[in-house]
Amino acid sequence: MSINFLGPSARGTLAERPAAFDSDYESRAAECPTAAALLEPLGALAERLQPHALAAAMRHIFAELNRLLEYLRLIELGLRKDEALRITLPVFARVHRRAHALVKYLATCVARTEGVCDLLRDTLDGAVYALDHELRRAFNVELKGLSGSQPRALTRARLEHAHGLLRNCFQQTTIALAQVFNPALDGACLFDDLRVRREQSMMLCRELEGLIDKVRIAEHERRTEAVAALVDSLEEFRDGEMCHLMYRDWGEYEDFVGRVKAACRTAQVGPVLHTLACYLETLLGQVRMRSALAAPGLDVAHPETL
Repeated sequence: MSINFLGPSARGTLAERPAAFDSDYESRAAECPTAAALLEPLGALAERLQPHALAAAMRHIFAELNRLLEYLRLIELGLRKDEALRITLPVFARVHRRAHALVKYLATCVARTEGVCDLLRDTLDGAVYALDHELRRAFNVELKGLSGSQPRALTRARLEHAHGLLRNCFQQTTIALAQVFNPALDGACLFDDLRVRREQSMMLCRELEGLIDKVRIAEHERRTEAVAALVDSLEEFRDGEMCHLMYRDWGEYEDFVGRVKAACRTAQVGPVLHTLACYLETLLGQVRMRSALAAPGLDVAHPETL
């Protein structure tokens, strides 16, 4: 099974069972407590807006963003199953259609709505750009040409990355628009998973910094005991915090653990440790760039102060 989100195959995949899919989605989304938890504060915010046309427009935008996030929650459930490709691609296709419809709405209808101030207009322009950019990254790069003939680990990594790109984009767009009307609003109040991802990312920063220090010590000392202690720390991270890295990084990290263990009693251990340190520093930089750590007041360069 493969899919091209820019062509007729995406429509064909959904056309096979539109009624059943919609019915299943609606029932499961209605049962999800996060939907009501999100819409309540945003709905209350929109109700206070004037004129009525602006309030109606913002209610629609928040509702559509929330609906897209509910689709992504179904995708997250599908990623845990063996046949993730077959289960999630129809949902991704629905996200593709609805998200592009929302972009068009933001770019055309809302721009002509009475009561749109300059700040909101600029934020909407930024939202259109961000949504369009991330939709292209997700569907034209990560999901393009996916098929069941590819290695399962690669397929899952690409599905997971596309899911993460879209979730972050939809959440950050919701937060940015809400903060136009309530600058003090904290995104973690809207999205419980944002708070969890923030805590996980901060823990990852601390753990990776600790590993880098241990690698540098072992590289400098070159003693068997120091390298053995480092291997223990690397394996402990692999069995613990590594689960919070992107799935696509797991294999490369495990390869490094194997290389260190193989070289620990040879003259090659120095170059291997140096390469490992560079890799971990790159990984740390990627974690620090996560949107979950982009909240005001977070010092991601020194997560121990958070």
